Amino acid sequence: TLLYASSVTDTSFMQLRSTPPAGAVYAAWSAIAPSPGISVTGIHHPSADLQKISFGSLQSYQACTNLSTGFFSCSQASQADGQYLNIVYTAGSIEAGSSGSGLFRTIGGSHYLIGQLFGGDSSCSNPSGENEYGRFDLAYNTALHQWLNAGSTFSLSVSKPGNGIGTVTSSPSGIDCGA
Repeated sequence: TLLYASSVTDTSFMQLRSTPPAGAVYAAWSAIAPSPGISVTGIHHPSADLQKISFGSLQSYQACTNLSTGFFSCSQASQADGQYLNIVYTAGSIEAGSSGSGLFRTIGGSHYLIGQLFGGDSSCSNPSGENEYGRFDLAYNTALHQWLNAGSTFSLSVSKPGNGIGTVTSSPSGIDCGA
C-alpha cells in the first residue's frame, strides 16, 4: 500500500501487505542531514542483476528539475535548498536499472540509509560520473516520521457523544475507551 510519494526527493514509501519472508533484513536509517565530504556506500541491483556495491563521497547538495525529455537537470544548492545529494564514486559505479537503490553512510560502525538513487551519469565506462540521490532526511521530516518513529508516544482523544454503539481497538492492544 502506497503510504507516501514525493517528486521533491523522488521518494515512495509503501507498507507491505504480508509478512516479509523469513530472513529478511531491514536497513537502519538516519534522519540527520549528511555533510559534504562524508564517505558513502551505494548498494544496488542494476537491471535485476546480482547485488553490486560502490564506494564514494558526498560532493554537494543539489536542486534538480525533471525535463520534458525524460532527463533531469541539477545545480549545486545549499543544504536548505537542495533536495538531492550529489555522489561521486571512487570504487565501483552505478549502472542502469539501479534507480531507487539505497545510499548508506557509516556512523559508529553501523550503516544507515541516507538516500535513494534518482539517477546519474556514472557507469562502467564513466566511473567518475555524478549520481543524484533523494535526501532521506527531508522525506523523513516531511512525512515518514509518522510511520518510522514507532518508539514515540502519541495522544489519542476519543469522545463518546450521543447514544450510538461501537468499539475502539488497537494493535498492539492497550487502548481502553470504556463502555
